[in-house]
Amino acid sequence: MTLRDEEILEVFRELPGHRGSSAAELDATEKLLGIKFPIQYREFMELDSSRLCIAEIVAPLSRLAKLHICATELLERDGFEFRLQADDVVFAWDEIYAFLFFKADGSDDPATWMFNYNDSESDGKPVVISESLTGYFTDRLLQYFNLSWH
Repeated sequence: MTLRDEEILEVFRELPGHRGSSAAELDATEKLLGIKFPIQYREFMELDSSRLCIAEIVAPLSRLAKLHICATELLERDGFEFRLQADDVVFAWDEIYAFLFFKADGSDDPATWMFNYNDSESDGKPVVISESLTGYFTDRLLQYFNLSWH
């Protein structure tokens, strides 16, 4: 983690009025999805899932199962070769062009993938947009705080 990442995360941690998901809510969602969330995702959601959802950095836990179904249906309906696996967690969606996912494969801080379903240049394949969830969250929080780092 770079100094910039740690500084952004510290600003986020110091915000007042955190409203995070409980460990029980995360456990129930894991059970429903049949996966184990990465440590970094759990930490962000436990800290302040409400603010992250409002900022559209993540989707609410209650929508994760539906997002996986919607993404799967979109891929099949539109004839994309790429298919989500059972351990792919669709955790954010831009209604206009893309969904984001990570693999719940036992990694503490997995890569963040984006499948852009309106992009003809990606050859119908997802691309890594961040080498880690921490990187994804820090980049999005940087935008949320409207900060620029030089």
